[in-house]
Amino acid sequence: MSEIKSKVIRIPYDPDDRDGWLELRRKGLGGSDAATVVGLNPFSSKLYLYADKMGLMPEKEDSEAMREGRELEDYVAGRWSEATGKKVQRVNAVLFNEKYQWGLANLDRKVVGEPALLEVKTTSAWNKTDFKNGEIPPQYYCQCQHYLAISGYERAYLAVLVLNTAFYTFVIDRDEKEIEALMSAERDFWEQHIIPKIPPAPDGSESAMAVLDNKLFIDDVALIPDTDPLFEEYERISGIIKSYEEDKDELKQQIIAKMGDKARAQAQTWSASYLPQERTTIDKDKLLRAYPQAFGDCVKTSTYRTFRAKKNKAQA
Repeated sequence: MSEIKSKVIRIPYDPDDRDGWLELRRKGLGGSDAATVVGLNPFSSKLYLYADKMGLMPEKEDSEAMREGRELEDYVAGRWSEATGKKVQRVNAVLFNEKYQWGLANLDRKVVGEPALLEVKTTSAWNKTDFKNGEIPPQYYCQCQHYLAISGYERAYLAVLVLNTAFYTFVIDRDEKEIEALMSAERDFWEQHIIPKIPPAPDGSESAMAVLDNKLFIDDVALIPDTDPLFEEYERISGIIKSYEEDKDELKQQIIAKMGDKARAQAQTWSASYLPQERTTIDKDKLLRAYPQAFGDCVKTSTYRTFRAKKNKAQA
């Protein structure tokens, strides 16, 4: 299979124009969005992706990991070329495929002389992926198959630098069945949520909660009579959690009691410890009395919301 040039459009962009880039990426689903659409991104939810595409979320602050990833991109690509003997070049454009009207691809590198791309990643030693034995994180795999779908290329090479630990290379071949399933899910997400502006349901994740917390709330009452079943299920699950927490505490206490006066214990297949832990705290009252000015200068007030639900007295 060769690159489908007739169906692929190159959209040049200025990498230094941050606002222009953000506007462009909101016009479609990119490779980093693919895993979120199929529920394989542990760091993002469909609701967050929707809110991001709608421009409802503030731009993510540039983290140290994000900066290192950008600045080490050339190094990782160079390491890959050194290891494989293959040359790469920048694309300097976002790719758009007429077959997938919602899809965009911002490739890290194009492999010279073959219909293939190079995706580079930088991660930390805390990443639990077993790269050594050939394991590829699902979000990396989805991203590469998305790029293969949009570009029409046959193969994706993946280079992963685990900081201060190791360097790994992988080959991901184009898989038509995977691409068909992925593109179908992306199309459904785009047509069912983005185009009609209908947000997906929250899924209980932190990223979904971040979207809800980002809304502006008015201190008024919303009439939602059709949600009583949700409240009932919320109450039922809360009761189960409380019951399990009590059971958990009881079991913990039984184990500690079995330990007698020993701080450590060994069962047949389990071990346990009950050791003292130190925690440093500040005596706020004492600090306020001794240094009232410094205390006032250092006090920081934060605001957060707490969800509480209770059955109305008339129905209780």
